[in-house]
Amino acid sequence: MNNSVFGKTMEGVRKRVNIDLVKQVGEERRLRRLISDPAFVSRKIFYGSNLVAVHRRQTNVKLNKPEYVEHVFSIFLNTLCMKSGMGISKKNMEIE
Repeated sequence: MNNSVFGKTMEGVRKRVNIDLVKQVGEERRLRRLISDPAFVSRKIFYGSNLVAVHRRQTNVKLNKPEYVEHVFSIFLNTLCMKSGMGISKKNMEIE
């Protein structure tokens, strides 16, 4: 596995944020809507350029990275085997 593939698989998708750049003049309605959003965290006004950066939390997270999928699959397999009475040890559960 090369570095770029490893980096994308280990990327923290839960830590992503949404940042919108909005003009102060001309887009006041959109600016008010973004600031009143429950996911709103903060805003930064850029003086001299008529821009405002609105920082919002991510509202829905799509766990599509192999690390998460592998972990969820191993938990599902373990619970399925425990319900059927086939106990699987941790040594046999390792996924390569």
